[in-house]
Amino acid sequence: MNLVKSLGPSWLLTWGLLIPAFAQSAGIPMPIEEAIAIARRAVPGQMIVEAELKHSRSVWKIKFADRVEVYIDAMTGRVIKVEMDDF
Repeated sequence: MNLVKSLGPSWLLTWGLLIPAFAQSAGIPMPIEEAIAIARRAVPGQMIVEAELKHSRSVWKIKFADRVEVYIDAMTGRVIKVEMDDF
């Protein structure tokens, strides 16, 4: 499923919100809902317990109940790593 649909040269529709198309190229991170959807594809069937922007707003960290953490590039949506939390 494509989460972002182009509405023309200057606007994007992302999770029901209209944002300027330059937003992601201007360094504005993707919405939390989009990061959560990406994380759920990487770790299906698990409950999310925490989501936060890390490293000066360039990485989404999504933590699941089973201690798995998914790190997502907040500009591109690429999964950087999936790891087990040691706590």
